[in-house]
Amino acid sequence: MPRRPSALSSGGSSKNKPRVRFIFEPDRTSPNGITYFWLIHDTYNGKEKAATATRAFWLPFAYRHSGNYSEAELRDLTQQQILGLSEDEKNAALPQLLQYAQKTVDSLQQQRYLEYACSVTGKIQSYPDLYRDYVSSDLAVIQLDQKVTAAALGAGESGEAVADLLHQGPYARFQQDLQGVAPPTIEQYARGTVAQVQAIQAIQVGQSQRMPLRSRNLER
Repeated sequence: MPRRPSALSSGGSSKNKPRVRFIFEPDRTSPNGITYFWLIHDTYNGKEKAATATRAFWLPFAYRHSGNYSEAELRDLTQQQILGLSEDEKNAALPQLLQYAQKTVDSLQQQRYLEYACSVTGKIQSYPDLYRDYVSSDLAVIQLDQKVTAAALGAGESGEAVADLLHQGPYARFQQDLQGVAPPTIEQYARGTVAQVQAIQAIQVGQSQRMPLRSRNLER
């Protein structure tokens, strides 16, 4: 579950809390004006309804901007905000909200994949260029996934986070977008790749730990 915000938004007396000054005075005949006039004057607790709907859409992005929350925590937060909407609000907002949120997460994951890929290949390029360079060869693009996985695990990312990252690699995107491969199959591939690389890394660590022992035995 997402962590509670820091002292900026919880704890302490209300007098000591920093405030955000927000004044919004749209033309009453504009779409915003018509919406807010109806909320404030013709519905019960209209200001809170407006605030709830705004939080449901934007709060996960505000938390992501803070840099203090993982993708899993942000997904949980998005679900919590949706649950806070009324049934009518959910039905109206949910498809667009989830679609927009998923596109944003996918874009961020692609950028993170690209950063690791540029690091392991030693070549700075855009994601479309990376895609074109590797997608024509299954062997090359799968090896790229393995290298990206090794780099991400080496940077301290969890296996689950790295598996999510592989969903936005050229191989997974090509298989899902153009070949029509089902998402569960891509998930299985991503988790399998992470498990394979983790096993290789464990073997390498074990070998490196045994090497000093062998050297000491030879010296005796």
